[in-house]
Amino acid sequence: MPYLQREGQVFILQLGNQGDRDTENRFHPEWVGAMDALLDEVAAISGPCGLVTIGDGKFYSTGFDVEWAARNPERINDNVANLLRLFARILTLPIPTVAAINGHA
Repeated sequence: MPYLQREGQVFILQLGNQGDRDTENRFHPEWVGAMDALLDEVAAISGPCGLVTIGDGKFYSTGFDVEWAARNPERINDNVANLLRLFARILTLPIPTVAAINGHA
């Protein structure tokens, strides 16, 4: 699951599991929910700050979790809707945000 670090006024949102290398960072409901909660933390800070999203190792993200979707076909539409809301939230976040894209993006 993604996690947040802070260096001064810069938040670093790691997309993968803490302590793991080469996490694929696939988009499934739990991952999307974790990202949304971390963005809540960043948005709650008053004063100037910035946000950097980053993967680890070989992957920034491998995208939609197709294996999860195959196991949960009745939940795909909800997952896509939540994912699109997350993307929109990142794009409109009132904080300067950059993606430090590594590896296989």
